[in-house]
This record gives sequence, C-alpha cells and structure tokens, in this order.
Amino acid sequence: MRRVALVPFLALLSLTAAPLAHAGTERGKAAPLTPAGWRVQPAGEEIGVSQAVAGFQGPLGSVLSPDGSQLLSVSSGAARIQSVDVFDLEERMRTGFVPYDAAKGIGESVFYGIVYSPDGNRAWASGGGQNVVHAYTVGDDGQLTETGAIATPFFPAGIAYANTPNGDRLYVANNLSGVSSNAGGNPPGNRVTVIDPDAGEVEDTGAVTKTIDLGAALQPLGVTFSRDGGKAYVTNWVGRSVSVIDTEKEVKVADIVLSPSNNPLQADHPSAITENPERDEVYTANANSDTVSVIDTTTDELVATIDVALVRGGPKGANPDGLDVSPDGRRLYVALAGENALAVVDLDDREVEGFIPTSWYPADVDATPDGEQIVVTNTNNSGAGPNACGALTPKTGCPAKDPAIDAPTRETPDSQYSGSMIKGSVSIIDVPKSRGELVSQTKRVQRNNQATGRDRKKPKALNAIKHVIYVIKENRTYDHVFGDLPKGNGDPSLNLFGDESAPNHRALARRFTLIDNFYADAEVSPDGHNWATQANSTDYTDKTWPITYSPRPRGGQRSYDFENVPLNQQFATEPLASDPSVPRSAAAQAGGYLWDNAFAQGVSYRSYGEYTRFPGDCTQPPDKRDNESDTTHLNDARFGDHTVHRYPGYNTSCSD
Repeated sequence: MRRVALVPFLALLSLTAAPLAHAGTERGKAAPLTPAGWRVQPAGEEIGVSQAVAGFQGPLGSVLSPDGSQLLSVSSGAARIQSVDVFDLEERMRTGFVPYDAAKGIGESVFYGIVYSPDGNRAWASGGGQNVVHAYTVGDDGQLTETGAIATPFFPAGIAYANTPNGDRLYVANNLSGVSSNAGGNPPGNRVTVIDPDAGEVEDTGAVTKTIDLGAALQPLGVTFSRDGGKAYVTNWVGRSVSVIDTEKEVKVADIVLSPSNNPLQADHPSAITENPERDEVYTANANSDTVSVIDTTTDELVATIDVALVRGGPKGANPDGLDVSPDGRRLYVALAGENALAVVDLDDREVEGFIPTSWYPADVDATPDGEQIVVTNTNNSGAGPNACGALTPKTGCPAKDPAIDAPTRETPDSQYSGSMIKGSVSIIDVPKSRGELVSQTKRVQRNNQATGRDRKKPKALNAIKHVIYVIKENRTYDHVFGDLPKGNGDPSLNLFGDESAPNHRALARRFTLIDNFYADAEVSPDGHNWATQANSTDYTDKTWPITYSPRPRGGQRSYDFENVPLNQQFATEPLASDPSVPRSAAAQAGGYLWDNAFAQGVSYRSYGEYTRFPGDCTQPPDKRDNESDTTHLNDARFGDHTVHRYPGYNTSCSD
C-alpha cells in the first residue's frame, strides 16, 4: 500500500489487511472468517493449490471442456508468475499449468478471457497487457501446449467462440485503446477483434481478420453470441450498455441501454455475459447494481432486470461478476463476489430461488454438461494467511530469495507480500435436488453474511455527532502505530512507531476515538482506499489491481486508475453521461463515494490529500503550495471544489 491521507469524515482508522480468522459454527467446527466478520463455509468439494507451488493466483475467468472433465482458469494475480491452470475435475486436482514469468519479460500476461473450441482440442486465452491472444492445443491428457500468440489491439479481455455466417470465429473484447501517458488512467477501449481460428501461418493458432469499432469508449469486457451465431453481444464495463454486432457484416448495429433514464443505476458496470442454450436470451451480470439484465436476442431489447442481492433494498455490494445457464436453459447461476455465494435464478419466473455458499470471492461459475453440478472459481479461497517470513526480512526456515530477481521485493514468489500470497480455489457443488435443500443452503448464506433479517436501528448516539474527522493511514497495521496504547486491544510487541515518530497520530488516538478491532477488507492500496471511502471495492478494482501490482517494471500496460482517474474520461459518449447522480470514476460503486453522499445530502466536507493525483512540494511553505494544476480532473462540484489543493497528498518526504 502506498498512500497516506487525511480526510475529514469519520474517525481514526489504520488500514490493514487481515487474513481469515476462525470461528465456531453451529456444529462446533471451525469456519474461516473474512476481515468483515463473515463466515466462509463453501458447499461441495474444494480444490486448492499449495502456497509452495507457482500459479493459480488471482483467477478471474474459467471455462469447462465440452465434455465437462476439465476446467481451464486464467490467473491474473499480483505475482511474478501468472498462469493458465488446468484442473481434472474427476481427479479433483490441478494437473498442469502454463506459466508466464515476469522475470523473463512476460508481465501482465493473461487476463479474464478463456475459451475451448467446440471439439475440445484447442483453447485460447486473452493476453491482457501483452496485447495478444495465446493459442493452445489440448492433449489427450488435457494438458495445454502453446502454439503461438496472435497480436491484437490493446488489452484483450473477454473472448468467445461461435460458428458465424462467415465460419468459425473468435471475438475478443479489447478493454483499452492505448497506454496512458501519465498515471491518471488508460484510454478506455472501444474495439472487438475478430479471429479466424483456422487462418494464419502458424498451425492451430489463428489470425486476426478484422477489428470492429464499437464507438463509445467504455472498456468492453465480456463477449457472447446469440444461439445461431448471427450476433455477438459485448458488455461495456464502465457504462450501462451492451453493444450488438452483426457477425455476417462484422459491424456494430446497436447499443442496448440497460438502465432507463429514470433509474440510471439499474444496471451499472455490466461485467460478465452469457447466452441461454435453449432460449433466445443473453444475460449480463451488472456488478455495481446487484442485478442481472435479460436481453431478447430476436429483438435486441431489454426485457427484464432481476435483483440478485442477498438483501433486497439494502446497500449495494453483492458484486455479481460471473454467470452461467443450466443445460436445460431453466436456471441461471450468478456468482456474487461480495456475498461469497451463488444466486440461483428461475428463468421462467425471473426470480431468485435461493443461494448457495461458496468460498471467498467467487469470480466465475460453470454448469456441467449433464446439469448435475456447478463448478465455481474462487479468487481468494481462504485469503493470504499469516506472512511469518515477512515481505522483506527473511527469517530462519523461510524460502531462499529467487536469484532471477535483482532485489527482494513484492514481486518475488517467495516474498510473502500480501497481494501475491493469495491462491484461488475451485468448488465442485452438486445442484440442489430439492426445494428444501436450497432453502437450507440459503439460510447458511444468510447466517454466514449476518443477513438474517434482524432490524438494524439507527444508533441514537449518531444524533450527538456534529463534526467528524476521518484519518486514513496506510502501509501500517493498527499494532505498528497503536499496539502499545493501553486503551486499545493491541499487541505491544508489534509496535514500531512510538510518540517520537508518530506523535500526531497517537495524540489523536488518545484524545478522540480509537477503533482497535476494525479491519479493512483489502490487500493493497487500490481496494483499501475504496473500502475506506465507499465501503466497497467494486469488481472493476478487484479485477484490475492484481494485474497492475504484478511486476510492472517488466512491461506492464495498465495504469493505477483506482483512485484518481480523470473524471471526464469515463462516460463522455454514453447517453446517461450527463446525469448528475451517476458517479464518474471507473472504480466508483453505484452510490459513489463518501463525498458523493455528502454532496447529495447537503453536508459540508473538505478533503485533504485523499484521491488527489500528484504529491505536493513539501519544501514550500503551505501558503505557497498549489496542486490545482495536478488535480483539475477533480474540479467538479462533488469533490474537486471541496479539495484543499495546498495539501501535499501522498508524499513521504513530508514529516509527521
């Protein structure tokens, strides 16, 4: 984590990422707890990968082989080695993986998209920051052999295969349109690449035949086809629409707006998209709105919007980010990353039937061809766990540093950096056989997430609060700064900064509120600041920060746009762009940040350094400092006009 900021909003909080703890369950068994205090009790069987081996860090996308025996997963984690992982679902184990080693110049190597050919003999994975699509042959044992890499426009993401009027084709969403010249954010993508899998000079690879302009630059992410292959559908990730492509003419023919003008946040950030094998419908997972949109592919009209949140009418945060349809076309399974659960949707009634518990942060879901099981890819599994060896200070018995890396940094696979310690998992879950079984699993999800329907009354003490100062400090745990303070529940042995080095923080803690058992549900700066300023980290941030935190000096494409992305860059061409209720940052949740809410409620507020773009000059006295030229993208009524431009922001040369 990297930024330190002071913001007048709440109380004193030290950002810290906590591993899963354990708590007793109803049956007396230990169940892992997330930093938010939610139990993780996944249904079915779990396949994991040891910390001692490479790969399977940050899995985001997955696909089943046509016969349902194998699973391929794209792992885009904050690690030196990213990978395409192969799982044998009958043997219940990972049987192989294709590694991409940043130490060899292959950084940001895979991202989100993965697909099999219909016969299962070939596969393709989107290459993210390498600006390629990787092509593989699949052996009799299910293992992958890379045959080549197909160059594409910037940052290929979602990928789909279909037989179109022009023959077999791969459609690839290009998430970006270039590389930013500064740290403010990449130019959003607006293209789809068409690949003929049987063309090209390299056998079993494929070649680009066309790129299709989508018009609006809204970071296209997911791709799917109509049942007959005549149309392709592409989600516009930082918008509220789906683009429709005529696959015979290979041109965009329509944009389907998923949110009406009177409810612009009905379908915010459409992420994953999938087709129904038995009906002329496609479905989008709207990550910021906790909804699923239903599109009729015969008319290309929005016909329904389904609320898939665990708690109807509550704050957003279920974060639906993956979905699949049962082979008979009657059920839709939706991965709810923010609820550690699947929503089971009856597509006849278009209502949620119930929920199934998963491991931590389900990112994708696949229904088996026989309809008997659901396979879930979980990004966080059980979290990072303890880093007893420390990130930069190896102790006795810890792994030796890799000589391929110049210095011990967070990029080494053995450094125990929080962002690179998290391995994913695969859950194999039997489809509930009865209504009673699904009800039982739904109750478990509700208990795990503390959503049992109890009345949450507004605390009376809030009426006495007139002014709030919210101090956000990162790169330090609670114990680092406050561990030896008697009034808190700390560990003095872990205290690193006393009154001589952190006088202001400790004086505030003694005089005002000290929140000792308060944990940020985050691993690094991007999601940490989002949790701290909007009580959620959206699927945009959670998908992109790990690949950004992979070894960037070795060829990264994606910039750090989770906090300070230029506000005028995101929705300039979308129909709903002018709506004042729509947050403008790519990383913002549907309800926006604390300052969006304060602005809407008429509450006065000031920001000192948080979400400003560049550090100030601490060598100048305060009355001479002016960061306004560096924060013009924040000069709007909701935030920029309330930012103190003379405050230096993130600058470690400024003394406490």
